[in-house]
Amino acid sequence: MRTSSINRSDPKAASATYAISYLGALLGDLRVALRSLGRTPSLWATIALTLALGIGMNTAIFSVVRGVLLRPLMNRDEDRLIYIQQSAPGLQVSNATFSIPEISDIGAHLKTVNKLGTFSTTDFSAEGFGQRREIHAGVVGGAYFEVMGLKPVLGRLLDGRDDEPSAAGAVVLTYKFWATVLHSDPSVIGKIVRLGSRVTGGSRVTGGSRRRIRVFTVVQIAASFLLLASAGALLTTLRSMQTAQPGFETEHVLIANLPLISDGRSSQQVAQFYQEALRKLSALPGVEGAATAMWAPWLDRRYLSFTLQFAVEGRKGESGTDDLRARFRFVSPGYFATLGIPLIEGRDFTEADRKESELVVVVSKSVAQQLFPGQDAVNRHIMWTDPLIKVAGISPKDRRIIGVLSDVDDANILPQHNLTIYQPFAQGPLFGASLLGALGQRPYRADSIHYESHSRVGCDATG
Repeated sequence: MRTSSINRSDPKAASATYAISYLGALLGDLRVALRSLGRTPSLWATIALTLALGIGMNTAIFSVVRGVLLRPLMNRDEDRLIYIQQSAPGLQVSNATFSIPEISDIGAHLKTVNKLGTFSTTDFSAEGFGQRREIHAGVVGGAYFEVMGLKPVLGRLLDGRDDEPSAAGAVVLTYKFWATVLHSDPSVIGKIVRLGSRVTGGSRVTGGSRRRIRVFTVVQIAASFLLLASAGALLTTLRSMQTAQPGFETEHVLIANLPLISDGRSSQQVAQFYQEALRKLSALPGVEGAATAMWAPWLDRRYLSFTLQFAVEGRKGESGTDDLRARFRFVSPGYFATLGIPLIEGRDFTEADRKESELVVVVSKSVAQQLFPGQDAVNRHIMWTDPLIKVAGISPKDRRIIGVLSDVDDANILPQHNLTIYQPFAQGPLFGASLLGALGQRPYRADSIHYESHSRVGCDATG
């Protein structure tokens, strides 16, 4: 019997022999595994599907994380940028806006920040891009682009010269807007556009240094189970949303968004425009009811959850800090009937509830029960006490309660407890409007809603 031995002093021969032996064992195990899976094809399909889901989901989430955390921003000196924010617990806002005096105070006391750039967000109705359209835009200070370290693709960016009171208005387009809406048209530089604002927020501040954390550990199996669990939770949430009862009509209701008209008309002329648009909508075939509201249910969520402090007659605190908070809505007569929200007691608004007449409100059932438990809320009085009403143009005078409405949550698809106070649309400030039409069973074409008033104004409509 012949034997052979491996020369331990030859590491290459030893490594080759070990590799051949390991490969042979691996192939043997693989043949056994394939034969076993061949006898149980359902198990093979389950394993393949699990691997496919795990690898696919991990690839997707890694692509997102790479774009958000790992890929550098387009800013110059991005590691030196910081974002300054403040919270307002009383308003239930974790990222509240800054006032102009607050920004000045911050700039005067920061020692390690070289320069501040300010920005705020607002909705504009824009003319000059082929058709009137609503856009979500930013309003920035002259130093913003310099602080952010951005460079233009065409033209120039805003700078300190544009902060001068005598400076001509100027806008900078995002690359996405320029490429998608204007099809990368280079002749856009120098064109004149007209902007009309609905509601403008305050300012937020960016500074000159920020550190980004770029530590990310990918664990394939754990991430797969986490994503599958998240998918299950998502399905549960979707099922809850499908069965949720919002308390108002959501089918066969058309909503048309009207921007604030800012072409030199007075507030009275703008109000007349909204009234005429409402009359035109009410006259359309198939429209069974129509109303106007400052904000549309579910659609204007940035404003629908906002609350103001208020007090009931004879109960105002010394500082006002202990006053209750409620959502506020400006709606026209017929709004409750259009959305199918029942009045529990009292009456709806009428055309007689105008700016020069008695200030009145309709309150939700929760407001009535909390303020007047076991009592009649109708003909009692409340008043707004929040300091922000001065900015919004809302009167602090007493308002008589003329009705009590069933509780609804028009800000969240899954209803949450809230206090809501409704005021006549004619007695509120004009920040734009939404038309609501209750339709019959036959669907209605939203693109046929247009109204002529010196120039054609189109309505962005959803149903």
